[in-house]
Amino acid sequence: MTMREHRMKKRIWREGNKRRMKKNTLEEVLLNTSGPSPIPEIPRMTPPATLSPSELSTRSSRGRKQARRNRTTLHRYNIKFQEKIDQLEKKIRKYKKRLHRKSKKDSSTNKDESNSQNTKKYSILSNAIKERYKTVKSRQGKRLIQSILQTRIVKMSRMQLELVRDTLGVDRPLKFKSVLPKRSDLVRKIHQIFLRDDVTRATAGKKETVTHKKKKVQKRFLLDSMKNLCKAFLKENSGLKCHYSYFTKYRPFYVKPPTVDGRDTCLCKLHANVTYVVNTLHKNKVIVQKDTNEVLHSLVCSVDSVSCMKGVCPECKNRCIDYDKSNQTQIVDLRQWIRKSEVVEKAGKKVKITKNVPVTEKLTIKEVIYKFESELQNFKTHIHNIRHQYKAYRQCIDGLTESEVALHIDFSENYACKYHSEVQSHHFGGSRNQITLHTAVMYHFSAEAQSKRITSYCTVSSNQNHGPSAIWAHLHPILSELKEKHPAVTTVHFFSDGPATQYKQKINFYLMANRFFEDYGFRQISWNFFESGHGKGAADGVGGIMKRQADAIVARGSDIADVFQFFSALKYANKIKLFMVTDADVKNVAATIPSNIVPLKGTMQVHQMYSETRGILNHRVLSCFCEKFCSCHDPKTYQPLPEIQQQQNTVHEFLSNEKEDDIIHDVEDFTLSDITNTIRMPTDQTVVCGTSYQTLQPEDVHPMNIKDGVHVLVKVRSNRKIEYTYAGVAKSTVDEEGDVMVMFLKTVDDSGRLFKLVKNDVSDVPFDDLI
Repeated sequence: MTMREHRMKKRIWREGNKRRMKKNTLEEVLLNTSGPSPIPEIPRMTPPATLSPSELSTRSSRGRKQARRNRTTLHRYNIKFQEKIDQLEKKIRKYKKRLHRKSKKDSSTNKDESNSQNTKKYSILSNAIKERYKTVKSRQGKRLIQSILQTRIVKMSRMQLELVRDTLGVDRPLKFKSVLPKRSDLVRKIHQIFLRDDVTRATAGKKETVTHKKKKVQKRFLLDSMKNLCKAFLKENSGLKCHYSYFTKYRPFYVKPPTVDGRDTCLCKLHANVTYVVNTLHKNKVIVQKDTNEVLHSLVCSVDSVSCMKGVCPECKNRCIDYDKSNQTQIVDLRQWIRKSEVVEKAGKKVKITKNVPVTEKLTIKEVIYKFESELQNFKTHIHNIRHQYKAYRQCIDGLTESEVALHIDFSENYACKYHSEVQSHHFGGSRNQITLHTAVMYHFSAEAQSKRITSYCTVSSNQNHGPSAIWAHLHPILSELKEKHPAVTTVHFFSDGPATQYKQKINFYLMANRFFEDYGFRQISWNFFESGHGKGAADGVGGIMKRQADAIVARGSDIADVFQFFSALKYANKIKLFMVTDADVKNVAATIPSNIVPLKGTMQVHQMYSETRGILNHRVLSCFCEKFCSCHDPKTYQPLPEIQQQQNTVHEFLSNEKEDDIIHDVEDFTLSDITNTIRMPTDQTVVCGTSYQTLQPEDVHPMNIKDGVHVLVKVRSNRKIEYTYAGVAKSTVDEEGDVMVMFLKTVDDSGRLFKLVKNDVSDVPFDDLI
């Protein structure tokens, strides 16, 4: 037997056993029970006969057999009746079809008679409608007559539509304006505005995706309300007519309103602080504007105008915000993001760290207004730079020729390696390896297809360096493939964010001006930096896809413990081209970097570097692509590496003018200006700058030279716009906003020779204010 048959047989045995047990139990009860009680004799009645156990069992078995026979008979009858019902239903269907064919044939024979009658009735009605349609002069009235026939016209044939057109006296076929077609130019423009980086924010997280109709796309979060975006869309496209409901209907499915789970963790510090100030003033009814957009539109003629946003426009430079100054002494709570230093203990030592934390300050309305006015001009310039850089980004990509490509690059957040199963000490300890991901999206115009081609790249490495040497090591396989597959390309336009430790620094400028031309043979280069805190784009989505697929591979049972397993697992997993960069590649690039690179003064204000000559770069405050490498925005020349002969002459001239006896040996001759020739001073004691310390040469004011413990001279402006010079010690590197935390020195005597650190006198200083 099979297992199923075996189980069924055992079930039958169990039921038979139960019946036998029941039968035996009943027999035992009857045998052990005494006879019936004596019953008095009643006239005309006889006592019931007592049956033996054998007779009882025979009667019950006879009843069960009869019941089985009855059930079998009923089952046969049911089968017969079901067959009769099926036969009758089949006949019914047959006769229904015959009746339908007969009625259809009769209707076709009488069609001509009915058409002639309908034509007479229709001619009378059409004449009345025609006369009425001609007498109506307003367009609204004519549309009303057309709308009466709309439901009927949809069901009419072409000949009937022509007849209605002749009846109404219309020269062209009737068209009823209802819903715009799905694939229209308006829908395409609506989709394009939602894909702009100044309207929505691209996400880079591996879990930040949305799927619709089996299509998985990376999410984008709105940066403003739909009503404000609709107003901006209609303002940019003044010739289009688009209702708000239509604008919201055709919003792409992957564009979502921001939520707490999808909050932006890379906000611009200046943006956030100004927004807090505006919200505080509006909440206390000091200003009527609700957000920063309304504030800007009330102050300038156009947010796209350079003169208006810089405050030099003759029409709007004197505009000011109308404040309600009736209660300026009121105390309000103002939330702001600030840099705060803390002392923590690590490995038994006290270490001073810097954190960016939000604090709530108690200020008066007058102080909040003063703070807002002091930051307003910087904010206007910041907004203009954001809008201009994204506009130049779109202009560059839309205007690409066959000899140009655009590369949008960025470092993705490091991927933490994972095993499918991990012990607790590995999961919570520091044993997990990390992989550096550098992503790029290339835009290239194809002459054959007459359209832009988009290619995504990702380079991975176990080296955690994100400096210029690592950047060009990651760019090497991409530029090599570009030169091999597209030999006609002579110009490359780079787009990236502007951190001072990665892309926007002198070493990267040197490699840009030399390595780009030497190793790859391109003729022209431009490097464009987005405004600080606003560099999100398509490259961030590439990193999210790679990390999400790596996690999926781990979830299916595989291990990704290092960069080699990551590379082999994802090499052919998608259309993104994957390359691996080794530590040797980074070291080889670093070995070619000289130590005498000249820093660029005003680096934080530069947003475009371009060159057509090896060794020389041009830079300007904003990007421009009206004509490739034009002279807009007053470009200036910068040479990262000066000529060797010029350097030697400078050294000989310096040595001839300086003698060993001229070095400071006497404390009495030491002044504040000599602070740059001293070494770092202890932070817990008063020091004398003089012979007790070794003298050092001053270093260049460059972001790479600014680190914890370096002494600096700082340019400080007072409320009256008077500039003072103070000495201090840098307590941090240059952050993405271009600020440095400085702890200031204080003189302890009148001669200005003794100094000590004031631990409470700490402030964020712009990098450009370092002398």
